[in-house]
Amino acid sequence: MTDSADSRAIQALLLEAVDCHKKGLLAEAQALYAKILARAPRHFDALHLSGVCAAQSGRPAEAVSQIDRALAVDPANAGAHYNRGIALMALNRPHDAVESYDRAIRLQPSYGEAHNNRGNALRDLKQFDAALRAYDEAIRLNPAYAEAYNNRGNVFKALKKPEAAIESYARAIALRPDYAETHNNLGTMLQVMGRHEEALRAFDHAVRVKPDYADASNNRGVTLDALKRREEALRAFDQALRLKPDLAAAYYNRAACLEKLQRHADALGDYDTAFRLNPDLDGLRGERVQAKMRYGAWPGLEKDIADLIDSIRAGKLSAQALHPHAISDDPDLLRRASRIHTDSKFPAQETELIPRRNRSGKIRIGYFSPDFYDHALSVLMVGLFEAHDRTQFETFAFSYGATIADPMRERLRGAFDHFVDVAGKNHADVVAIARSQGIEIAVDLAGHTAGARTGIFAKRAAPVQVSYMGYPGTMAAPYIDYIVGDGTVIPAAGFAFYDEKVALLPESFQPNDRLRPVPDKTFGRAELGLPPAGFVFCSFNSSHKITPQVFESWMRILRAVEGSTLWLLGDAPLLVENLRREAAVRGVTGDRIVFAKRMAAADHLARQSAADLFLDTYPYNAGTTASDALWMGLPILTRPGASYVSRMGVSLLKAVDLPELITATPSEYEALAVALASEPARLAGIKAKLARNRMTTSLFDTVRTTRHLEDAYVQMVMRYDADLAPVHITVLPRPATRRV
Repeated sequence: MTDSADSRAIQALLLEAVDCHKKGLLAEAQALYAKILARAPRHFDALHLSGVCAAQSGRPAEAVSQIDRALAVDPANAGAHYNRGIALMALNRPHDAVESYDRAIRLQPSYGEAHNNRGNALRDLKQFDAALRAYDEAIRLNPAYAEAYNNRGNVFKALKKPEAAIESYARAIALRPDYAETHNNLGTMLQVMGRHEEALRAFDHAVRVKPDYADASNNRGVTLDALKRREEALRAFDQALRLKPDLAAAYYNRAACLEKLQRHADALGDYDTAFRLNPDLDGLRGERVQAKMRYGAWPGLEKDIADLIDSIRAGKLSAQALHPHAISDDPDLLRRASRIHTDSKFPAQETELIPRRNRSGKIRIGYFSPDFYDHALSVLMVGLFEAHDRTQFETFAFSYGATIADPMRERLRGAFDHFVDVAGKNHADVVAIARSQGIEIAVDLAGHTAGARTGIFAKRAAPVQVSYMGYPGTMAAPYIDYIVGDGTVIPAAGFAFYDEKVALLPESFQPNDRLRPVPDKTFGRAELGLPPAGFVFCSFNSSHKITPQVFESWMRILRAVEGSTLWLLGDAPLLVENLRREAAVRGVTGDRIVFAKRMAAADHLARQSAADLFLDTYPYNAGTTASDALWMGLPILTRPGASYVSRMGVSLLKAVDLPELITATPSEYEALAVALASEPARLAGIKAKLARNRMTTSLFDTVRTTRHLEDAYVQMVMRYDADLAPVHITVLPRPATRRV
């Protein structure tokens, strides 16, 4: 065959190969490119397009090899460098990909797609500013480049700048209304902002445009769950799993939804499936451990806890910041967990500095919370809000939770000088409102807990920002200046485990409402499911605080005190079944454990008179439940550890002057429980002392606690006014206030 004929045959093969390639017939195209290369091993187009075909067929290493051969023939081909970059990205080699895109751009500066893909590689390298410049250049070259706007939004998402991400996604959608991926991305950002109705509309649009979009169906389920439309949420998760049966995130999210629907066994099954599919899914290890503890599902728990601790130490986002507090009192571990959580979800944001002002008049304090209704936090703090010295302080409530119309919310409205409902407003708007009101101290009452809006503080709502009551440990956030505690929950030796400066109140960290009524209602033991006689130990802590080790102690106590009963809070059938089985394994019949149903707050307080002694949990002590018990005259037996939450019981007992109920070891704890159950006169003496101390010691002295907190606030503001950095603060005790 002549050279001319051979050339025509190769050209015909190339046209046929390209036609197959365009139709998606990759295997056929690849075979035709191979035929060409058998005749002409240095044929540039066949080498280059064969590499592209290999990349599209999921063989990126082969693609790079083929394209390199093509570039050896024609090193000045911008398209080949561009496609080489795509293959390198598939090999997770973003640094090398950037070099390929740079070569393509040097050869063809107006190559918008290369600028866009270069941005993607830089994003993977976490060179976010450079990535944004790359996307901006792609958009300059092609103002209608929807993909570049979408990718730009993804960088802002990675930077935890939701408002900027939303703006970029909106521009992409304006250019390309059927861009399903961008509708999904927009929904995730609206979800982060708490704008759930808008997020749902975005996910709905993504699913309409792309019905087989499993990730969008999963995200849609998350939003429906947040809107408490849980049966619809389950259907969305089911749809996601039909489309993508190995989608671990959908199992994880469905598990959380199933828990709220009281389908606890099904939830545990989904957590296990998600874990089997992707054990390193953000937050999964911690949530799975918490769920197993909530329902007493202890087989394998010891290993799960050890693996979770190892994962946190390795720097992985394995748990919500609060989860490890129930399994360890190691303050270094707890600090690591908070730091990982903060760095990944709520890094500090670049915002305009708050102008310094010459302050005159009252100090303006803003309390920020999702829980301004009949919630445990508000029950503790409402008296403090009311007791603030209005001649020295002007108080603001910034409520960003659900609007729940109950008597507590009405009382809270009257407790503040200003009650500002900011639910539905984005972080930036809330910060703008706080700054416009001249807030000098912003107090975060939620921390790293459910419903928190830490992003508000990341943008600096006030010149002084304080963590108090909501989160029992360091938030490990550079924008939180102080944490309020006391010398028991945060001893001086523990300051090193707090990123904040510590403001120590002189007695207990915990405020209480001295005006809280003492119910006069009485319950018979039969009404409560208790046996007619015998000593009653109780623990009304949440079940996730009950570790197998604590339960072992309780069972030894029950075995030692004949006819005694353990009264726990729990209405989940799975928890009841599991703990009764665990009791039987330890030689205690299941009928000696009675489970209390949930009651209205006043009735819950009243029924505590039927118990004889409250057994605290470890390492996560009782907080509000402890003050409930002490308020009702029920003694608490506790033992401390090294963390904030493992020392709360000690703090409260010291503040009510009952140090005789503090033990140092598990054996001391068990021995004292048995002794108090066996010596009625001794226990009666302690109860009488508690009755005397309740209104004469500091724990329930609301005004005194408020004045101590105010003294801390004054010191914080004075340092700020003097342009001095925060330091640890020790508040001196004031005299007791007159009994109300």
